Order: sequence, then C-alpha cells, then structure tokens
Amino acid sequence: MQVIASIRGEYLSFSLGVCVILAILLGVCICFCWITIRKNRVLVRQIDEWTAKNTADNQSCVESHMDKLCESIHNILHKDKAYRNPSITQELVIVSLNTNYRTFTEAMKHCLKMSFKDYLNSLRLKDALQLLEQSNMTLEEISDVVGFGTSRTFRDQFKAKYNITLTDYRHSLKKITGNEHK
Repeated sequence: MQVIASIRGEYLSFSLGVCVILAILLGVCICFCWITIRKNRVLVRQIDEWTAKNTADNQSCVESHMDKLCESIHNILHKDKAYRNPSITQELVIVSLNTNYRTFTEAMKHCLKMSFKDYLNSLRLKDALQLLEQSNMTLEEISDVVGFGTSRTFRDQFKAKYNITLTDYRHSLKKITGNEHK
C-alpha cells in the first residue's frame, strides 16, 4: 500500500507541476494578447487618421480629375462645333479622351449633372435656337446642320425641352419680329 501511496503522490506532484506550468503559460499568453491588443488599437487609430487625411486629399484629387475631364469633353464637343456631327457618339469621345465608360459617366454627372446624350442634345438645341432666330433656313435644314439625325428627332427634342412645337416657336418669332418693325 505504501507503494501505491507513493505512486499516487508522484502522480499528484507531477499533475500539480503540470498545472503550475500550464498556469504560467496561460498567464504569458494573456499578457501577450493584452500587449498585442494595445498595439493593434494604436495601429487602428493611426490607420483611421491616415485614411481620413488621404480620403480628403484623394477626394479633391478626384474632383480635380473630374473637372479636367469635363473640360476636355466640353473642348472636344465645341471645337469646330463637333456636336453638329450626327455620327459623334459617347464611345468616340471616351476613346479620344483615353478614359473608360465609368469614369466618363461619373464626370458627366459630377460636372454637368446630365448624361452625354442629354448634353449633346442641349448643345444642338441651343445652336438650333440661334439658327431659328437668325436665319431663314427650313426646319429640316436646321436639323441637318445642328446634327440631329432626322427632323422628327429635332422636333421631339425641341418640344420636350422647350414645351412648344418648332412651328409654334417659329410663328411666335415672326410675330415678335413683325411687331418690332411696325
């Protein structure tokens, strides 16, 4: 029995030793985790500060790029009145600017608050108004000159934008200019 008690005592001492070692290891792990958490909190704060600073810088950089892109779009369409070309497309302008569809459409929304098609039609309609007021060209001729594919498209776009038909607008112009000369 003494042998059994002695073996139990050794196992008890061994088990107690293992528990002490495990407790020490657990304490070291907890201490290491605590130090790591503190370092990570500092890093997260530094990353947040850096991100906030660079986001503001990057946002102004993006806006500057968008403004330049819009200026380039404007220049392409106004140079030699390129908007009058009925075959000009958004894709052609994108390729000539060496950009992509997404950046192009974001620039249009950012600067002009409209789509390329709407911008192109507004330029054509503005030009058509001047021709209606300053020339005796027919509606079909004006439609061809300003770049609308058909006079029907011209009529529809004009009515949608100005809420008056081309014929009524031209008649009102004649009345105004006729009254001015009397």
